[in-house]
Amino acid sequence: MCRVAASQTGRTYAVMSDITERLIVEDRSVLDRIGAQARAVLALLNPHAAPADNLPGPLGRHQVVGAIRRLLLAAEPGREVLLQIDDVHLADDADLDVITQLVATGAGLCVLLTARPPATGTALTRALGRLQRSGVLQVLDMEPLPDDECRRLVARAAPDGVSDDVMARIVRAADGNPFAAIELARCAGANTDGRLPGDVAEAITERLCDVPDSALSLLKWMALCSDELDVTTVEALAAEAQVPSMESLDAALAAGVLLPLVSRYRFRHHLVQQALIDQVPPHRRLKMHRGIAARLAELEGPPADIARHLLEAGQRRDAVPWLLAAARDAVRLAAFSDALRHLAPLLAFQPDHAEGLRLRAESLDAMGEPAALAAYHAAADVVGEPESHNLRAKAALAQVKLGDPKGALVVLAGLTPTSVEGRLCEALAYSGAAALGTGDPAIGTAKAAVARKLALQTGDTTSLVIASWAQAAAGRPARDQPGAALGAARVRRPPVHHPALFVWCTALCRRDSICPKPCNRGPAAGCRTRPCFRRDAAR
Repeated sequence: MCRVAASQTGRTYAVMSDITERLIVEDRSVLDRIGAQARAVLALLNPHAAPADNLPGPLGRHQVVGAIRRLLLAAEPGREVLLQIDDVHLADDADLDVITQLVATGAGLCVLLTARPPATGTALTRALGRLQRSGVLQVLDMEPLPDDECRRLVARAAPDGVSDDVMARIVRAADGNPFAAIELARCAGANTDGRLPGDVAEAITERLCDVPDSALSLLKWMALCSDELDVTTVEALAAEAQVPSMESLDAALAAGVLLPLVSRYRFRHHLVQQALIDQVPPHRRLKMHRGIAARLAELEGPPADIARHLLEAGQRRDAVPWLLAAARDAVRLAAFSDALRHLAPLLAFQPDHAEGLRLRAESLDAMGEPAALAAYHAAADVVGEPESHNLRAKAALAQVKLGDPKGALVVLAGLTPTSVEGRLCEALAYSGAAALGTGDPAIGTAKAAVARKLALQTGDTTSLVIASWAQAAAGRPARDQPGAALGAARVRRPPVHHPALFVWCTALCRRDSICPKPCNRGPAAGCRTRPCFRRDAAR
């Protein structure tokens, strides 16, 4: 069994990183049982998996899913594994996507999720809905504790006991909430007169009064910083609070305010963290957020976390480079929805930020969103020539992938991309249009040959493979494969951030030698209608 808790730490794939760290710390030999490729993926998520080889190409979400699954199963070879993730409502979109895939895979892995009811329209709501519809998820609504169970819990939380009258008042005030019952019981046990706080927040505040002043000061800084912190960060915050770090941390642990994790500390409950934050006046929070951002920058903390504190401090201009760094990291790790979340405040403050607009367009493109077309053109309008030609070539390729090769050829007219990536996208767009029966195969082949020559010069393996696929696709136009054009038009939202996969699935997977599941009617007639076409193409 592996149990972790989601948190809002600002790290991309924070939950997957915690799973990786926990299992490797428990048994480092597990890395020897997952293979070099999976280890290379995990090393990008958590330094505990290092050293590892470099990946031959960009990281994809499917690689993260495969690496985490291999790690979990390798931790207990030959046995079924239970993965429990608490507070999953706090997980970011990248983690939620991986969790969704892990739940759907089954076969030796059972996933238990705990969460508060998610808001309508959130990524968690959509993920749970998909899993329920596919029949791989069972939702259990936790009912409030019955009164008799609540009384037993109160009796355990107050060792010295409470009177029957106080017991009845606690049970009534807790209303079936275990955390509320425990906090109220502890306050009642500490007050000789049996007085109860008005609510749970007041009960937490009263109990915090018993914490030494130095520890309380540190806890306020920690609460503003994050809900999960490592020792190095705690020591830096103790310097800001001007209190001894180890003694204050020991007092917080003794009071039950913090819980120790593998290599970090976490607040026992979000209400405890919020009660501490509420004790800090608003004008003091601004200064503390600035101090926290400076300390995290010195420690090379997550850029997203640094940006969040600068935004909370009202320093939007200073937050721009950190938001940009967070978006770059998210794109590098194929966490494209997270990249869009980081870019939103950046572009709201600086709408003409060239790199921000480019990253936004590339993220939308990777997610298969039609809005990528307008995003590419908006970025091209800002950067000017010659870079604008490279961006419009990407827009043309995105248009082909969205099933509009004629529109893509209009965009390509007059373009002269200069970068290797831009010329590859141009070649792929022409090749894709030819494969769909709209463009001249000769043009696609010629453009792909030039792109392949450039890729050979740069020595980039990924670019070389893409250019080679482009040549193969341009050489197999749609008239040679009757089912390809109709089939490709149906693939509207390819989830993989790799343009070559589109060319592969439209031009090559029609062949019996490559198609993984040829049907009895033959690839030309069957691939365009059978369900596995859409699944295999999405790969």
